[in-house]
Amino acid sequence: MEQDNREAQKLLVLLHPEYVIRKRLRRRKIVTKPQKRLFQLVKERFPNAQMEYPIITAKTVRYADIAIPELKIAIEYDGKRFHKEGSDNERDKELLDVGWLTIHINSSSLQTFELAYGQNYKPRPLEVVST
Repeated sequence: MEQDNREAQKLLVLLHPEYVIRKRLRRRKIVTKPQKRLFQLVKERFPNAQMEYPIITAKTVRYADIAIPELKIAIEYDGKRFHKEGSDNERDKELLDVGWLTIHINSSSLQTFELAYGQNYKPRPLEVVST
């Protein structure tokens, strides 16, 4: 039964990803102020960034707090309330197995970024460096 639910969830994400994101954002009662601020900062540089983005893994569907889909980057805001190290490690591995890089941001790293750039932060164009 649980396997059937996972497969149904994967199918729904494949067919209607925008619906899944909207439903999840409505259902999720708490999106913290720091998470919203982080999303704003990411969105300035990457306009296609999305919150609560569904990513299909081999086991299930995982949701990135913030995702930059075209770069396959998942950004997780590690607040005390929702994240546990063991489950985060398992989740990060599942995402890596399907080609996604996970970046973890906590309150002190977000504050450091805001102090360094403050209101004068102007995103520079993204430079692609080939190796």
